[in-house]
Amino acid sequence: MNIYPKNNFIFIEYFLNPVVLTDKNGIIQYINKNAENLLNYNSKEVINQHINIFLPTYLRDKHENHIKNFDSNNNCSVMNYNRNVFARKKNGDIIQIEIILNRIVIKNTDYILANIIEISNTYIKLTHFKIFFDIGNDIFCIFTKEGVLIQCNNTFANMLHTTSDDIVKNKPTLFEIFDYEDKEKIINLLDIINTNNKINNYEINHKINNIFKRLIWNAESNNNLVYATAQDVTKNVIDSNIIKENEKISSLNEKIALIGSWKMIGNKILFNEGSKNILKIQYNELSIDDFCSFVKYSDKDINESLKDSLINNNENELMFNFIDENNDIVWVYMKWIILKDKFNQQIIVGVFQDRTKQLIIETELIHQRDKAHSMLELRSQFIANISHEIRTPLNGIVGMLTLLQQSDLTEYQIEILGPLEESVGVLLSLINNILDFSKIESGKMTIYKEYVNIRSIIEYVFNIFTTQFESKKIIKSIFIDDDIPELIYTDEMKLKQILMNLIGNAIKFTEVGKISLNIYKQSNNIYFRLDDTGIGISQDKLQNLFTPFTQADSSITKNYSGSGLGLTITKNFIQLLDGDITITSEDKIGTSVTFYLPINDDIVLYKKSTKTAVIVEDNKINQFVIIKMIEKKLKDEIDNIIVCENGQNAIEQIPGLNPIIIYMDIHMPIMNGLDCSIKLREMGITTPIICITANTTSSMNEKIRSAGVNDIIWKPVNMDEFYSKTKYALNSIKKQITH
Repeated sequence: MNIYPKNNFIFIEYFLNPVVLTDKNGIIQYINKNAENLLNYNSKEVINQHINIFLPTYLRDKHENHIKNFDSNNNCSVMNYNRNVFARKKNGDIIQIEIILNRIVIKNTDYILANIIEISNTYIKLTHFKIFFDIGNDIFCIFTKEGVLIQCNNTFANMLHTTSDDIVKNKPTLFEIFDYEDKEKIINLLDIINTNNKINNYEINHKINNIFKRLIWNAESNNNLVYATAQDVTKNVIDSNIIKENEKISSLNEKIALIGSWKMIGNKILFNEGSKNILKIQYNELSIDDFCSFVKYSDKDINESLKDSLINNNENELMFNFIDENNDIVWVYMKWIILKDKFNQQIIVGVFQDRTKQLIIETELIHQRDKAHSMLELRSQFIANISHEIRTPLNGIVGMLTLLQQSDLTEYQIEILGPLEESVGVLLSLINNILDFSKIESGKMTIYKEYVNIRSIIEYVFNIFTTQFESKKIIKSIFIDDDIPELIYTDEMKLKQILMNLIGNAIKFTEVGKISLNIYKQSNNIYFRLDDTGIGISQDKLQNLFTPFTQADSSITKNYSGSGLGLTITKNFIQLLDGDITITSEDKIGTSVTFYLPINDDIVLYKKSTKTAVIVEDNKINQFVIIKMIEKKLKDEIDNIIVCENGQNAIEQIPGLNPIIIYMDIHMPIMNGLDCSIKLREMGITTPIICITANTTSSMNEKIRSAGVNDIIWKPVNMDEFYSKTKYALNSIKKQITH
């Protein structure tokens, strides 16, 4: 614009605002009185000085560049609009001003007119608040002393489920935005601000849109306006409550588990309440030496163990005890780990656990276990002794009964001998089952695996039941798959008893029809499936089949003899041989039993000897029975029998006899059967030895097998078993036993 005053620049004095006039290079040409008063300079001090004299040092270069950047039309890029800048008074104070730059022409010369407006403190505060509004995460707001909300940032608006623009437009009161229940709290907040013109760290539990909020208010009032901030600490309060709740739960868990925590910093051990209760001390902390003075016994040196953990940065544990105030021994388990604090220093953090009651219970349980084992051992020994005492005379009865049946008898005598033979068989079966169950229950049932001919075992077992099959006219069927190996590695006696128990049950509960055995290979197992057309078992009774002394139906016990131990023993034998058994059945239709055993393919052979048999037996009756059994059915296999009345006699004679089989009693004078068997093996005698004994304990069984004996026949001797085991020893290829 073109202005032509009469007295050059005097017209500037008529401006109400402070005004500074410079040339286009920023050199001050004139300053009015209002500018002098604002900046504390007089005109003589600033005329011909650069306008930068009014600016802080850090702004001078920037402002000078703006002045230099006149374009070709002498227009500056910062002309004709308001700019907020900081100005420097003569005394060095910095004030904020709003400056408007305009280009004017006086007598054809370009000048810059700077119109200055001082920004008030209130305006500055509002400006600063706006910065916080834009970048702050806390609540920022402005409200009147009456509680009318004028402005707020987005954080507060979002909490109120509205926008900051709506707040500015509607100007709600604090009573409206907070829940009615908060009315008294808001009144109290405003009263404090109006009284003190400020409020610091004032916590209020608010309810906003039915949501709990914990806010900490800070505010300052200026005239009628309140500039307030609030920090939302709801999460902190919730977390704090959770921590407190967790501490309560942790404390309760410590009481239940008898656990207390501790930590070691430097040479001090600090205890929590749980640890103090366990150790029965009142100290919050103790030196390591003082702590160790309480300990009466420890399985490790506590001090050294703690030092080792600090050196090697490893966790550790130990047990110690001490005498409490009642002179009772308290056992404590101590465990710890190594951590680092905020200064990267090592600390030990650990727990104590009161193990006193646990150790008392464990000690009592061990005592009761040992007592139970002793009782089982006594019972097992008692049963074995009784069994031996019963078997010895029973052996004579069975032997004589068998020989008597082979003689010429009248029809009446044959009729009497039938029930007698059956009664003896039932008695013998009962003794065997009770003895086996006793061994299983006491955990002393031993397995002796060897390579056995599966086909010979099947033939042997079915031959035992020939009479029963024929008397009941039950059809028997045996199928052995071609994939079944000649030999399997298992316990021959256990497998025979398993098959005898299962086939015996099938015959017992089958009146008419068929019993079939199928043997097949699947993977590395050999499966035995026995099917019968007997009375069957209802589904609700199947689950009790393997329970000791239990039969599927109580009425069965009345109709069929049995102890209820057969299947229990069978299942245990199968599991001892690393197999398992399953039973399916249908009432009045029949039953199917399947069990499997693992296969091993390693084979070592035996060789047959001559036809001489040696009987090592001191009892004359037993000598007679064995001789007669051999003469009756083994004439083709054995044509010469030598009797030795003790082990020493056998040692002297056997090497020169080259026998094909040896029958060995155990209990004999001068030298018993065990020592004799061991000696024979040491002498290189490989002749199969069959032990005939009434002692059926597991310990004796193990001793017999360890002595190099090939097989065992329990007294009383069953004739079919005697023949089967003898033929098996003579004809089957078996594993070589070396000693």
